[in-house]
Amino acid sequence: MTQNATPKVDRPSPKSVCFDRRKATYLLNESWKFPLNPLYFILKHFCSYTCMFPFFSNIVYWHLLIFAVFRLPFVLYSTTNARYVMIFVHFSLFFMILMPFWANPKMTQKIRDIQWGFVGMLLSCWSLMIAVLIKDVYWEVSHAMYHLSMLMLTNCLFLSASYFTMYYVQPHPEELPYAKPRDYVVFIGILHLVVAVHLIGKPNLLELFSLLIASFFFSVDLFSVWTTKTYMICRHYHYEWQSTPEKELLYNVGKAEIVFFGWKGKGKVIVV
Repeated sequence: MTQNATPKVDRPSPKSVCFDRRKATYLLNESWKFPLNPLYFILKHFCSYTCMFPFFSNIVYWHLLIFAVFRLPFVLYSTTNARYVMIFVHFSLFFMILMPFWANPKMTQKIRDIQWGFVGMLLSCWSLMIAVLIKDVYWEVSHAMYHLSMLMLTNCLFLSASYFTMYYVQPHPEELPYAKPRDYVVFIGILHLVVAVHLIGKPNLLELFSLLIASFFFSVDLFSVWTTKTYMICRHYHYEWQSTPEKELLYNVGKAEIVFFGWKGKGKVIVV
């Protein structure tokens, strides 16, 4: 007499195990991505998946940071000493900005922080573009904009990200900007293409196009998070294959209109 086979449950790896067979298999199966984009591979496999991937702007930021710290000084400054000093300064400032966020973790990521963080990241990106465009005419203004943009960029990233929280904001899958064709994604893309056409013929075109691509992703995520009607508060997990929605979901949140003695405003309500 045969017995029914017990279904196999893919439980998360024990936290005490640093590296087990499933982690190695997961890593090796995607090792082909490393030569294409080493930074993306590192962020996906050695950082918490839920910290990086709810919004693609998190991935874009780390690419932009390396570009802005190690490339833009060679565009904006004419002397070798000044270039390397700026690299050291902004590399050090990154850790100085990081420490207060690391020392004061929050329990739950807030949608308001994400919204204003994306606003700041988008403004920083455009400020860097302006700094590159005016560097030969108003170099003092260009350098000042570069420094202020770098400070605002990293501060806004840590404001919007969930690196130091226990729970994070997860948009519903059907509301993700790239889940299906979206009119606003197409519209934002067309606007950026128009800007790209006007930039043709300008000096430092590669740097300007790189910043413009980052601006596109920041703009899409900004519009998405400002217009979303519902989102989930979930517990973090490290690997993509460890996802167990029924255990991670804390609650769903919906935006609702509040009417109080004739005054209308926006509020939040727990819908599940």
